[in-house]
Amino acid sequence: MPEGLTPLPERGGPNFDVFGVGPKARPHVANVFPSVVNFKASNGRWEHLPTRFAPDPSGGWRAEPLGASLRFPQQLSVDDPVQITFPGGTVWIAPSGGDGGGTSDGPTITYGDALAATDFVYGLHGGGYKEEVVLKDPSASGIISYQLTAPGFDLSATSGGKVELSRAGGVVATLSVPVAYDSSAQVASTVPAVDLEDLGGGDWRITVTVDASFLAAATYPITIDPTL
Repeated sequence: MPEGLTPLPERGGPNFDVFGVGPKARPHVANVFPSVVNFKASNGRWEHLPTRFAPDPSGGWRAEPLGASLRFPQQLSVDDPVQITFPGGTVWIAPSGGDGGGTSDGPTITYGDALAATDFVYGLHGGGYKEEVVLKDPSASGIISYQLTAPGFDLSATSGGKVELSRAGGVVATLSVPVAYDSSAQVASTVPAVDLEDLGGGDWRITVTVDASFLAAATYPITIDPTL
């Protein structure tokens, strides 16, 4: 942004910042973004959502996007999963069979080879987080299964392929329809199938399956991109 602008956070919005121009800040200009970047704080001002992970005192990393608190472990596994705390409860999720040590550069967390020839990369995105599952070569499986524990919550799959997490009749989070794309010069993509299974006792299994014919013709690495 040009110099000499006065931030006016009370005049912003979910996807734009407003600035005043000149000594009295009367003319206004806006910086508009293609996605949600702000949340409305209790003081009525629009504040920026976090874009970087911070070290967690208990190990791993944490962040507080809109309406939730996130904790990512140092070692990702079903015994130490990603933890998402909402005002009404906590859920835990991790790839089944996964076991990978994490590293972070601030904006992202990467668990290298958490599954065979498969990296899991996480970043903050709008009011939630973005996951990229990177299949590095043909030895990686195109079927990714997650174990999710959500006591007191209900999960449902929509006709469009989303998975919704709800509590007391209201949806508190949505797992978007994943997209898989390859690394060719003319990028090819496909929409994986998503299966939701209720295991009882607050435990669920979410399975993402990439079409085998797409995998056979694709250029590796292949990235599977769901967002919560």
